[in-house]
Amino acid sequence: MTLTKLPKISPSHMYGLARRSVKENSHLSTYDKFKTLYLTKLEKNLIQRLQEIKPINIGWFVFIFLFAFPYILLRLYYAIYSLTPEQILGFPRDLTDVIFFIIVFPLIAYLLRKHDRFTKIYKETVIEPIIKFINPNLQYFPNKHISAKDYLDSRLFKMDKTFEGDDYIEGVLDNFEFKMSELHTAYESKHPIFDGLFFVFKYQKNINSKTCIYPDRAQRLIGKLLAQKIQSFLGSRDNENLVKLENPEFEKLFKVFSTDQIEARTILTPVMMEKIIKFQNDLGAVKLYISFINNSVYIGLKSATHKQFFEPPSLIPRSKIAIFNFAQDIYNCINTPIEIAKEINNNASVWKK
Repeated sequence: MTLTKLPKISPSHMYGLARRSVKENSHLSTYDKFKTLYLTKLEKNLIQRLQEIKPINIGWFVFIFLFAFPYILLRLYYAIYSLTPEQILGFPRDLTDVIFFIIVFPLIAYLLRKHDRFTKIYKETVIEPIIKFINPNLQYFPNKHISAKDYLDSRLFKMDKTFEGDDYIEGVLDNFEFKMSELHTAYESKHPIFDGLFFVFKYQKNINSKTCIYPDRAQRLIGKLLAQKIQSFLGSRDNENLVKLENPEFEKLFKVFSTDQIEARTILTPVMMEKIIKFQNDLGAVKLYISFINNSVYIGLKSATHKQFFEPPSLIPRSKIAIFNFAQDIYNCINTPIEIAKEINNNASVWKK
């Protein structure tokens, strides 16, 4: 199939077109509204972007298989048979390395420049329209990230040597502040602490207790009763107690610690738990963390595979359905935490006067 060259469309223009289409179909569900946005503008733009990344991927393939891989094999051959380049190629090993790097460095620099330019356009024409569709008040800064203070205030994760990130989004939704970004933190040993999306929601009201929700690996491995006994012991050392809830599916997925049992149950209403369960199931291998502290709610989506949520895909989806699912995953990763935050904001019984 031959794709025609599409004109460059600004994110604000794309967003306006999609919004007009959605207004004409105001009775549609959130999913259907997003599908309208996708079909009216995002699909063509996303397909074009994925076509544009092919030459870059081919360039990396050429670099690996025509230069890097043969060079590594040649060095192994030298080592195994105790040979020198002079015996095979007729000139010294240092000269072999110089020739290799003279060829390779410009190629790597060229491919990196091409990829950086492509990523900038990709974020302007794919990521930003999705963000603006969720809420026009949101602002997107691809090169900024959440502060270390917000990260540590959540009390969900530690911070050691590495703290970096990008794809920062902020704005005011209803009557609460919202900010998020990708974050990558690690120990000095390079072992990751947190890789994923980190959200902060600040409200004009307060929760008096501290409540934290973590993935529950122990219950799946050693059983509910033993896991809860161990968790109760560990939680009590930090003035927190394990909260037992009346949703078996939620308790299989998560462990909840709080300084106030009653307030924790007030926060985790049946509707809220169902939303969190569905969100975790949709995330798959990405793990969900949530904490409620003072006037803030923190949500972390932790990836075990160093997933880059807003970066162009390394493996290009082949079918139209796969491309749509790729775009929908980006939308859900931003929108679902916002929907959870709105549910918390609307649950007036949570907040202390």
